[in-house]
This record gives sequence, C-alpha cells and structure tokens, in this order.
Amino acid sequence: MKSVSLLFFLLSFALWVFTTSAQRPAEPRRPSRTDSITFFTGPYAAYLNSVYNADVIQGKSEPKPVAPNAEMLCFDKTFVVKMAAERAGSLFCLMLNTKDGFIGYNPLPNTRTADCELNIENSRFNFNLIGLAGVMYHYFATKKVNQLEYYVKTSNTDRYQYNISTRIPGILTRKTERRDYCGGKVKARAYKKDGDPAVYFLFGQDYPPEININNKAFLGNFGVGYLNTDKGLFIIMEVQEGAYNAKIEDIQVVQRCFDPTKFKKLDEETFFNKEKEIEKKKQELDQKQNEPARYSACQAAKNQLLTFQKQVAGKKNEALQKAKSGNQINNPQTQQAIMDYDNPEDAVEEMILETKYELCTVTESNNENPDPKKEKKINCLQQRLSLLQSIKSKMNAIEGNPAMDKKKKHFEKIKIFSEVYLTPVC
Repeated sequence: MKSVSLLFFLLSFALWVFTTSAQRPAEPRRPSRTDSITFFTGPYAAYLNSVYNADVIQGKSEPKPVAPNAEMLCFDKTFVVKMAAERAGSLFCLMLNTKDGFIGYNPLPNTRTADCELNIENSRFNFNLIGLAGVMYHYFATKKVNQLEYYVKTSNTDRYQYNISTRIPGILTRKTERRDYCGGKVKARAYKKDGDPAVYFLFGQDYPPEININNKAFLGNFGVGYLNTDKGLFIIMEVQEGAYNAKIEDIQVVQRCFDPTKFKKLDEETFFNKEKEIEKKKQELDQKQNEPARYSACQAAKNQLLTFQKQVAGKKNEALQKAKSGNQINNPQTQQAIMDYDNPEDAVEEMILETKYELCTVTESNNENPDPKKEKKINCLQQRLSLLQSIKSKMNAIEGNPAMDKKKKHFEKIKIFSEVYLTPVC
C-alpha cells in the first residue's frame, strides 16, 4: 500500500487497515482490431458517456473553495468502492463533484448494501469532505440529552488551505489483462509502471501503449477516481498492490446533497473553551498566590508550584494562538503548536511540584501531631515522587535522542506519560 498512498491518496495519512478481497480472474486476451478499443457504442453508450467526464481536472472549470457550513453541498457522481488490505475490508461511498472539485466519503453501514444517502438525521452520521482548493472537513452527528448535535471539524483548512500532494509515478505501460466493472458495462485495461508493484485498471476512450501521468490532475480517493493525462481522461477502476486492493463496484450518476448549515465548527468551539479554561486557571492561580502556605516551611515549595503553573498557562495560551493560525493537516508550525499545548513534560513536572508541596505539608503536619495515617501517606507520596521523577528522566532521554524528530519524540513521551496512571494515589 506504500506507493499507492504516495500516488493517489488525497489524505496525508492512512486511515484504515483492511482485508484482502478476492480478485476476479483475468479475462483471456481478446482479439484486437486496433491498438484502441472504443466503448462508446452499443447498449451501454449512454451510461458510459454519462460517467466519462470530470470538468474540473479537464480544465473546463476551476476548483471551488468550499465553506464548511454555508451552503448546500452536492455531488454529481457516486462510486461504490470496495477496499481491502491485510485482514479487514469495507465498502465506501465515494461521492464526487466533478465541476467544483471536491469529494466526500462515508463508510457504508454494512458490506452487502450500497445505501449512499446522506441522512444527517442518523445519529451515526459520519462524512468526510476533501476539496482540490485545499479544504478537508469531517462532519459528524452526536447524541446529547436526547437530541442530535452537529459538528464539523475543519482543522483550520477553511481559513488556511492545505497543500494536496498527489505524487504521480510517471510513465504507465499497457499490459494484456482486462477486467469488467459495473456489471460488465465498464471495461478496463491494466497499466503498470516498470519497477512498481502496483497495477492500475484504467477505463478510457482508448488504450495507448504508454500513458504519461506526471503532474496531471486526479479527483478521487483510495487510489481510484478520475485521472487526466497526456492521453486524455481515464477512470482508475481498480488498483492492486500486494494485499491492498481498491475497486469501483458501481458508478452512479445521480445528484446527492446535504445541508451543512446545522453543523457547528468544532475547532472554533474547542479553541473558545480552551481559552476560557486558561483564563479561569490564571484567576485561580492569582487567588492562590495571595494565600500563604499552611506551613511557612512549605512556602517555597508552594511558590515554585504556582510560578510553574503560571508559566504553563502562558505557554498554553501562546500555543493555542499559534494553533489557530494555520491548517492542522500539513502546517509544521501549527502541528508543533498543538503538541506544545499538550506538553507531557510540563504535565509531569507539575505533578512532581504538586507532590513535593503536598509531601512538605503532610510532613510538617505529622511533625506537629504524629499520626500513623500521616506516616503512611508520607511513604505513599515519596513513592509517587520517585516514580514521577523516573518518568521525567525517561522523557529527558527521549528529548536527547538525535535519531528522533519532534513528532516522534512527542508521541514517545505520551507513551511514557501513560505510566503516570501506575503511580499510587495517596
């Protein structure tokens, strides 16, 4: 699946792992009258003409910037796609707006039916949209207090476009194998790049020996869809690479729409709530700053804790503002800001300082009035402090590892942070 994701996936990351689906046996090679085979005559001519067009990648229209919740979103074609890799498989509805240049997809409820209707009244509504103009949205419904609430996660791409990267392999060479699709209405020919394991089954007006697809336009997902090349328009009906397979089971030329105006922007709501949390935290810290420690011997530990907590609140606010200032899909600065907001090292350090302050307070209290329960709590806090300091040391070692990039370090620290839940509750 590696080169497939590099070639044609519009998403920048893999979302699923799928099972291998049975392949249809290759048809015997048919006698060819010429090097070109035309499918636009005969009983399926009207159907083939209706599916064989994609204005936006043929230069007949321009990709349209799509607002997440401003107007009706419509698609003129639907591909029912069967995708499989490794040990899982699924059907998807891949919907395309071939004029304005955006696609949408949602998992089908089961693998035996092809109900691609966009019913937002369904509490399990889940829909993704990707636009050639640089937007990526995730729509979903959730049930709260016996009513549905609607959200769209934009990852800031409605304001800051992300760069779609579809790396094209170069020259595809025609092979002998042919396959039928859509109940025999669509017939496709195998093409392959020398040295590349992936095989593409293309449907087009004719089938030249070579197709150059460098820097050409693609509208689709999962490795299938419309592809404009130096030899004209093709539909990638199937892609096969090892255990990975994606195949168009059906093409429906029907308009499907849904109204996104009910959907609230999850990102804006999340940012707003986090800003409120930070402001509330600052007010609480200011109030605590004016209150003396219970024991004067612990004042320094309390001041150290409050000073650090104020620094963390300031860092979170700075990171939050940066996270709002770029798309979260492929903007490195924005991605770094998101990681900085949830810094596991800061979280562990705050726990260490909290534990030290509590340990000081309980120790002073026990010195005043000795109590076996206090002794037990002191031992527990000492054990907790030791484990937290061990976690901090592991994180420091990760930070000092030159073989890891920033993202890798962050995710490794998060794994280490899970050890916090093994520390005793005192």
